[in-house]
Amino acid sequence: MHRSPRPFVLIVLLGAIAACGDSLGPTGIGLLGTPQVAAGDNHSCFLDTAGIIRCWGWGALGQLGAGDTLNSSSPVQVEGGIGYRWLAVGSNHSCGILEDGRATCWGAAHAGELGNGMSQGRVTTPDEVLGGSRFTTLSVGDGHTCGIALAGEALCWGEGAKGQLGNADIQDQAAPVGVATAVQFKSIAAGQLFTCGVSTQNSAHCWGDNTWGQLGSGVLGGTSATPVAVIGGHQFTAIYVGKSFVCALSTDRDAFCWGAASGGRLGNGGGADTAIAVPAPVIGGHKFEALALGRDHACGIATDASAYCWGLNTYGKLGDDIGPSSQEPIQVSGGLTFTGITVGLDHTCGVTTTGNGYCWGQNLIGQLGRSRPLQSSAPLKVMGL
Repeated sequence: MHRSPRPFVLIVLLGAIAACGDSLGPTGIGLLGTPQVAAGDNHSCFLDTAGIIRCWGWGALGQLGAGDTLNSSSPVQVEGGIGYRWLAVGSNHSCGILEDGRATCWGAAHAGELGNGMSQGRVTTPDEVLGGSRFTTLSVGDGHTCGIALAGEALCWGEGAKGQLGNADIQDQAAPVGVATAVQFKSIAAGQLFTCGVSTQNSAHCWGDNTWGQLGSGVLGGTSATPVAVIGGHQFTAIYVGKSFVCALSTDRDAFCWGAASGGRLGNGGGADTAIAVPAPVIGGHKFEALALGRDHACGIATDASAYCWGLNTYGKLGDDIGPSSQEPIQVSGGLTFTGITVGLDHTCGVTTTGNGYCWGQNLIGQLGRSRPLQSSAPLKVMGL
């Protein structure tokens, strides 16, 4: 069942956007008045300048936060979603940080990923994360969530079978637990079955599943329930994760990626069904301000505010009708400039420098924030944004 479009107040966007969700990796403390856009598998959310969150797309697990389990092809306000300064969206659940640093989550509660003590069911409105921690940033993956507390400690909760919580254990946790390391993190990103972070010393560390070399340790296979250093000696400022691959931005704004390589998702010019277990440079010579990763494609905002995407082009989610895939970054069509971008399974969304929300790719259940068309390889304006 689809919800009928609701009235939506136009909000003018000012400042920078933080891209979140499966693709999260931005750093810094969110401030009220800093808008953000974030995509999960088949839903997206937007945090406006007033601290209000609105979501659209698939809502069967309560991930839209509107108090029901309906889908919506236009943005609907999260119940009680006022006074937020940070937004993070994962596969089937969403989270936010309030002005005082408290975290809330809503949506699927299959393995404790909401951090509210529940290990099954769903929550259709925001519920506070247990433990009383105050957070500077959050990242939401498939079945787990991670954040950085005010004191710099990394905390994770939810599914832990592959060690993705980083607490030297493989048990699910329905409340936050500390990552077992003395490293202080400034950026953290939760993926499908693994997690990565950038330390205050600009080194990258990952933990959890390593089937596709996504821990960046030079080894394929296995798992680690505690952080391991990404090799290569790179200095990174932020890290971003997808379903089975990772990208990070260097201090020189160069993009490096590793992990599953099929479909060209690493942007290194190769598309073989293989994996790369060490950081490889994204080709094209672009300098990036931010990146976003999904299942099998990635996007980035260049320093001139233009958007580029690479990987599989299912449903036109690269933003250009170039064919089935691209092994290197291609510019999103339409000549738009962006302040932020976010990536779902088969759709992509961004906020332009003029303050408008645009999405492209699959739209079978309203992921593009409008009822029609069913897919688009060109950016389409989100209704009401």
